[in-house]
Amino acid sequence: VGFEGLLYPGRADHFIDWNVLFHGLYEADDLRLLAAVAGAYDRPVFLDVGANNGHHSLFMSAHAATVHAFEPNPGARRVLAERIDLNRLSNVVIHDCALGAADEHRRLYVSDQPEFPGASLIPGVNRTATDKFIDVRVCNGDCYLGENDITRFDLIKIDVEGFESAVLDGLRRNIERNRPVVLVEISQESRSRFGALAEFQDRFPEGYRFHVVKRASGLSISPRLVPLNEDVYRTGGNVFCVSAERAELFEACANAMS
Repeated sequence: VGFEGLLYPGRADHFIDWNVLFHGLYEADDLRLLAAVAGAYDRPVFLDVGANNGHHSLFMSAHAATVHAFEPNPGARRVLAERIDLNRLSNVVIHDCALGAADEHRRLYVSDQPEFPGASLIPGVNRTATDKFIDVRVCNGDCYLGENDITRFDLIKIDVEGFESAVLDGLRRNIERNRPVVLVEISQESRSRFGALAEFQDRFPEGYRFHVVKRASGLSISPRLVPLNEDVYRTGGNVFCVSAERAELFEACANAMS
C-alpha cells in the first residue's frame, strides 16, 4: 500500500501492518507529532531503538536527514532492509544490535504468534515464548554511538518491550549532551523496572518535562497533550520526554495538531 509517499509491503495478519492497511499508520498521533517537531530542525537525526519491521523508520525517513534503526532480531531486520531497498532509501542506517546499559550477549525471546511477531530481551514479555530465543549482541548506547561517530541526534523512539530502562541508562551521556525529544514506551514490564513515576523522571537530565498524547473524549477527536501524572503513568503508553529548551516548540507542534 501507499505509505506517506513510499511503498509499504506488509501482511494483513501482522498487527502493525494491519494498522497500516486499514488506518494508514500505526500510532499515528505520536508519529505526526514526531514529524512536526523534526520539521522545525535543520537536518534532524532520528534514532529508532527497537525498529522492529521498520514502520517508524520508514515514516521518519521522509522527515529526518538520517535515521539510525537499531534492531537485533534478524527476521525483523530483514523485513526492514527489504522495505528500505524497495523504496531506494539512502538515509536509513540499520544497526544489527540492541542498545542497553552494558556490552553483553543476551537471549532475545521471540514470539511464536505470527500476528504478533515481537521480540524481547525479557522472557515472556509481549507474547514472547520463554523457550524460543536467539543470541544477540547488546551494546552500551553511549559507547556504541561514539564508536560509530553518531555525535548528534534530535529525536529518539525507544520501544524495546520492557528493556527501556537499560536503554536510557546506556544513553545517559548522549541524552545529557543532545537534549533530544524522547518517545519511550511505558508498559507494565518497563514500569516495574523504572519504579515509581519520580524514579522514571529521574532517568532524565534536569529540566525535562513529560507528556502523553491522548484523544479527547466527547465530540472532538483531536489529539491533545496530557501531562504525565501518577494515573497516566499507571495506565502506560507512549510518553514524550522533552527538555525545557525544546518545550515551547514541542507544545506549539502539538497544539497545531488539535
